[in-house]
Amino acid sequence: MKNIRTFESFINEDKFNDALFNMEDWMPDDPQLQDEYYEILGSGDVRELEDFFNTYADDDVLNLRYRVTQKDLKKLAQKAIGSSSRSSSAQGASKTTGEQTVENIEKILKEIGVKNYTINSDLTVDAKYVDIQKKFKVLPVKFGKVDAFFCDRVGLISLEGAPHTVRTFSCQSNSLTSLAGAPGVVEGDFNCSGNKLTSLSGSPQKVGGDFLCLKNSLTSLAGGPQVVGKDFVCSSNNLNSLKGGPKEVGGKYICGWQKLSSLDGAPRTIGGKFDASPGNLSSLKGGPETVGGDYLVHGNPLKSLEGAPKTVGGNFWLPTSFTAEEVEKVTKVGGKIDLIK
Repeated sequence: MKNIRTFESFINEDKFNDALFNMEDWMPDDPQLQDEYYEILGSGDVRELEDFFNTYADDDVLNLRYRVTQKDLKKLAQKAIGSSSRSSSAQGASKTTGEQTVENIEKILKEIGVKNYTINSDLTVDAKYVDIQKKFKVLPVKFGKVDAFFCDRVGLISLEGAPHTVRTFSCQSNSLTSLAGAPGVVEGDFNCSGNKLTSLSGSPQKVGGDFLCLKNSLTSLAGGPQVVGKDFVCSSNNLNSLKGGPKEVGGKYICGWQKLSSLDGAPRTIGGKFDASPGNLSSLKGGPETVGGDYLVHGNPLKSLEGAPKTVGGNFWLPTSFTAEEVEKVTKVGGKIDLIK
């Protein structure tokens, strides 16, 4: 019986950890609730966090997927606060290099599951692969060169300590208001979507792969990359124009789902698809002249085709207020002309 109780205890601990690592499954995707959650974590009030879970958690998902029932919420709150306290200790140790030691860096790297790493003489860490899944407001150690670095959905409010050189970097769905500290050299993809950014200042200026900054609160593309090797996606923001955006985009350029009223700042040539729908465009002035893929501007109150591209390699999508003949007069279209209501 003693062995059975020990095994059951292990399973129970595991289910709480599993639930806390996957909170996006059973808690609403609401930035205000995320802020409230971290405030309660910081206070260390177990009763308040239990009430918070009781009010906002999806009981069905917790029970069916993680075997956490309503009577387990107090233990879940205790585990969350306990983990947060350990994380805070690690964060405190990382604030100044003087407090760091090789030993505590190794301990932190083990906690967050980083393997195959090198600790440099300045106590920065180089690694092949980093995927941080524990909750941190700031990164617990300082990184140098990392091939693939992921810190999605962990509650970050700062990129201080992020690697300076990466192949792939993703910090999506955190609470970042600035990209200060972001990698300067990105050979592949960079993803900062789903944060609270109003500016791209601090971004790498050249990205070899995709640059994704959708679902933020951007009012300008100034400070962002000027060269993007593949896709550039800035949709679902608060942009009025594309000024300050990249001059070269090798793949798609996606900028719809916002009140975009001007295409000023768009590259002259786009290698793939250009999608500015839906938006608030009345003309196409300032837009690209050559588009390798489809060109989508339906869902805009267009009054004129002024500024339409000279060449579209794919299909041309626009409102039914125009005719195919009008488009053919200004644009050479490789695919179809689709008139969309």
